[in-house]
Amino acid sequence: MLLVTDPAAVTAETGVCGLVGCGPYRLLSAGSVLCCWFTDPAAVTAETGVCGLVGCGPYRLLSAGSVNAVRAGGGVGQHRGMEPAPELSDGEVRLRRWRTADAAAMHRAVNESLDHLAPFMPWAVGGYSEADAVLFLTAARREWRAGEAFSYAIVSAGDEIMGSCSLMTRIGEGGLEIGYWVGKPYTGRGLATRAAALLTVEAFRIGAARVEIRHDAANERSGLIPARLGFTRVASRPAELPGGTASTGTHIFWRLMAPGS
Repeated sequence: MLLVTDPAAVTAETGVCGLVGCGPYRLLSAGSVLCCWFTDPAAVTAETGVCGLVGCGPYRLLSAGSVNAVRAGGGVGQHRGMEPAPELSDGEVRLRRWRTADAAAMHRAVNESLDHLAPFMPWAVGGYSEADAVLFLTAARREWRAGEAFSYAIVSAGDEIMGSCSLMTRIGEGGLEIGYWVGKPYTGRGLATRAAALLTVEAFRIGAARVEIRHDAANERSGLIPARLGFTRVASRPAELPGGTASTGTHIFWRLMAPGS
């Protein structure tokens, strides 16, 4: 992706968004662009302007029919205003961005908890290899750079991996979704609740209008976390994502709106 520096390069009014993870776009009469969710390309009336995606800035269209937008602060972003901090802590729990060098440690952390994770984590069903960890860490790095998801290791004071958590942009404009898991030896300490609280605060700091958490209907322990943090249960729907060995196929959705909204 390129920074927007040459509006003269605009040659198309509709096309496919060049931001990773987006889709078709159209431009709005106010001179802003929306990706993925619009249905009426006939509404296009401008070729350059300010991106309507939360936190973005000026845009231009490229000759290939894709749009690049500059996020607030000078970098390219998708559905976000600022990049979250690479490390978060409340004094008890520390979250840090996953590193490529974490593959062996992540492999160990997952494998010592397979029986705990497999019921609701599809990637833990049937075993988890170090190659699987490498694939995850590679994807996590790419997704962070693209602004699709921001994944953190939950680590001890000695940097031992105790779990993982993420902020994800997949729920649409203005929203960030939280996901988490904690290794079996570290359950019962409130780690997932503290991690989710840190991510919620960070999501609102970088401009999210709402934060959501989803879990399988049978995963009652996971549902206690958003309840503790003041989220409101808003829906129960058929799962769009694969589940683990104990999954019911029904997801419960929780939502917390930004303060003052």
